[in-house]
Amino acid sequence: MKALPFFGTALLLCAAVTGQAAEPQWGLKLSTLGAAALTDEGTASARFALEPSVKWQPSPDVEWRARVRSRWTHQQADQATDHDVRELTAAWRGQSSTITVGAQQLNWGRMDILRLSDVINPVDTRDLFFEELPEAKLALWMLNAEWQAGANSWQVAVTPQVPVDHVAAAGNGLTVDVHRPSPSVRNATVGLRYAFEVSGWSADLMAVRGWRTTPAWRVMEGAGPPRLVGEPVRQDSVGFSADKPWGNTVLRLEGLYAHSTEDMLRPPGAQASKRGHAGLGAGLDVQWRSWFFAGQVIVDRPEVIGTMRPLYLSAIAQRTWMQNRLATRALYIQERRSHASWTSLRLSYEVSKNQTIQWQADRFSGYTPASFGALKAQSRVAASWRISF
Repeated sequence: MKALPFFGTALLLCAAVTGQAAEPQWGLKLSTLGAAALTDEGTASARFALEPSVKWQPSPDVEWRARVRSRWTHQQADQATDHDVRELTAAWRGQSSTITVGAQQLNWGRMDILRLSDVINPVDTRDLFFEELPEAKLALWMLNAEWQAGANSWQVAVTPQVPVDHVAAAGNGLTVDVHRPSPSVRNATVGLRYAFEVSGWSADLMAVRGWRTTPAWRVMEGAGPPRLVGEPVRQDSVGFSADKPWGNTVLRLEGLYAHSTEDMLRPPGAQASKRGHAGLGAGLDVQWRSWFFAGQVIVDRPEVIGTMRPLYLSAIAQRTWMQNRLATRALYIQERRSHASWTSLRLSYEVSKNQTIQWQADRFSGYTPASFGALKAQSRVAASWRISF
């Protein structure tokens, strides 16, 4: 992700001044992954990532964080190298307020696997299903302010960037070209969240004036070969997210209504295409001894009238052994209308305080146009090694 010159220069200059009297805490994470395909359509894949970080706190109310990632990936015969600013922030904390400026991500909502109300930060879809969502999400340069008043709080986030998911350079045999508008006040995203507690519930109300991170796709033909063009889509949304514990269980509820406008590629003089979209989700978490179970149901009302309403069902079972050094997870998600599914089995072992090895098998099935059916070629068995300091 390209950094904004203003934010980047300001933060680095402040860091240099503040760092003279600080005790920086340096960190480094290195990870490698190799995988074999489970289908005839797939190919072997690999990934190598290096992620240095630093954090220092020159005073109780000021904190600086920096984390960058350099990564090489080999996916579906496509090799790519990218460099991301994962985090570069300066935070000021008062008695009842916190202001954070710089490259960061917001983690709103309470759904574990599929995003519903977490609509601000884009994600890297090139390798999305093989790492945790916070790792797949991309940072945005923003101003993030939060005020606390007892059990209630307000949060406001503003970013001049247009969030666009990272996608592969080719798809369905076509070259992929994604338009990324320049950061500006006109293109800014503004998010507002109000958190409160009532009758044992912890709840958030959210409103976002921004963009849909998934672009609108169109096949463009001209002098050269056909290409797949992605255009950002304006989207305004309101939503809620809440959970309530009952003994060893937690009930989760989440909903979103979004109104999008596709006007980037409309013919001259034509009206913009306006569509509404609504989603509702419910989940239940159960902790039983060393086991953890989670189930979720998410239903979408599509933007296009007459199309199928997706219904997602998901289940997760996790357990740890050997004083939490050995962990297993089984995950299953099905889109009921199209009978598309994702099955994942994972085993991880903490070799030492700094080293973890992991094995994972992922299988996608369903019709090719369907959500998980389109990922059948990415079904694979993978082994990875991570070391962190």
